Amino acid sequence: MLNINLQAHYIANSREQLNPNLYQEGKICTSLLGTWDGVGVEKWDPSKSNLLQVALSIQALILVRDPFFNEAGYENRRNEPESLDHSRRYNEVASVNSLEYLIKSYEFPRAYVADVIRSHIRQEYPGLRQRLQRIAAGEMPKYDVMMSKGFRMAIEKMVQRMDEVIGPVDSTTTKSVQTSVRMEEAGCSKKDMNELVKEEDEGKTNENTIFLVLSKRKCLGDDEHPSHEVFDVKLNSTGKHND
Repeated sequence: MLNINLQAHYIANSREQLNPNLYQEGKICTSLLGTWDGVGVEKWDPSKSNLLQVALSIQALILVRDPFFNEAGYENRRNEPESLDHSRRYNEVASVNSLEYLIKSYEFPRAYVADVIRSHIRQEYPGLRQRLQRIAAGEMPKYDVMMSKGFRMAIEKMVQRMDEVIGPVDSTTTKSVQTSVRMEEAGCSKKDMNELVKEEDEGKTNENTIFLVLSKRKCLGDDEHPSHEVFDVKLNSTGKHND
């Protein structure tokens, strides 16, 4: 068995921590890496453990909806109103810092992955921009925040910065992205989303109409409609639908 002491150079692209388990100097607090207590399979076993386990551990246990409670001893405070408010404020700061991280990753990527990083960000930015604009307008995201005025203003400024750095989104792209975001939130499959976006690009739909194609998994989870049925859903001003 070969033991190698790997060394890495870490660059923090945000001014503050994004998560209690992710430190600015690059330390990752997890039992698999020996930086936190653990027992049994929670600890690194040279004969069985691998980097995939580390990646899955980070994704499942660290990158969570309420990272504030990842702090040691905070888990049992989840039902305390004051702690819940602290968590919402933490999420606001982490959200803005995450966008700052994204911007700097686009501006100053490492040379050997620059093309991959920039291509991925350009591809995903239109959808991200739509979601951020809705948050700035007062729509609650899928995770808990205070929705403070300062948070919404910071999100709006971040969108402006990303437009300058990554580039503006044209109207054609915006229409397709609006549809993709709505279908993603409804739980539609990637195939259904791509088919609808193609129809919209060809002018077969308009801004106020969205065709939700039900696959076997039924993207709306509506038992009243059979599988593979295609039906028209009119969106009113509140974003709700009328059958």
